[in-house]
Amino acid sequence: MDIVVDEWFPEYLRDRERMHTALEVMERIFEKCDSMVIMENSPLMKKIRQILKESNHWSDVRQMEILRFFIHHFLTNSLKLHLRSKGLSTVIPEDIKKAVPDLKDLYLFETLLPAISSEGEGIILTTDVKLKNNSGPLSKYIVLLDYFLENYPFEEGDKNG
Repeated sequence: MDIVVDEWFPEYLRDRERMHTALEVMERIFEKCDSMVIMENSPLMKKIRQILKESNHWSDVRQMEILRFFIHHFLTNSLKLHLRSKGLSTVIPEDIKKAVPDLKDLYLFETLLPAISSEGEGIILTTDVKLKNNSGPLSKYIVLLDYFLENYPFEEGDKNG
C-alpha cells in the first residue's frame, strides 16, 4: 500500500518531543512492506530538504539516529519511498478538486491518485482533522495519525479511521 505523508512528518522529525512518533510510523511501514510516497518538489519534499540541511547543526544523538533511519531505510531506498514526478499525465479530475477543502492540499491527492487508480490501495496519513472531515468522499483515503498508530497494519478494508 502507498502511504502519502504530509507536512506533519518532517515537523515530527525536527521536534524532539515527537520524533519518536515519526520513528514508530517509519518502523511500522518498513516492517509491513508498504511504501511512503512523496511528490518531487512538493511542500513536503521542500521541508524534508530543509531538515536535512538543519540536521548538520543538531546536537541530539537520538534525533540524528532517527533521521539516519529515515535516510537509510526510506530516502535512499526506492522500494520504500516512491518519488512521484508532477507530470502532465496526472490529470486531477474536477470532482477531486472540488472535494479538497484547501487547494494547498491538492498535491497530496495528486500524489495518491496513481496508487488508487491502479491498485485501489493507498492512504494520505495526516494530522489534519479539517482535511479528513471536509473532504467528502475522498475522506475514505485519509487516515489520521492517531488512528494509524492504534490500528496499523489495518485489517482488510479497515483504513477509514
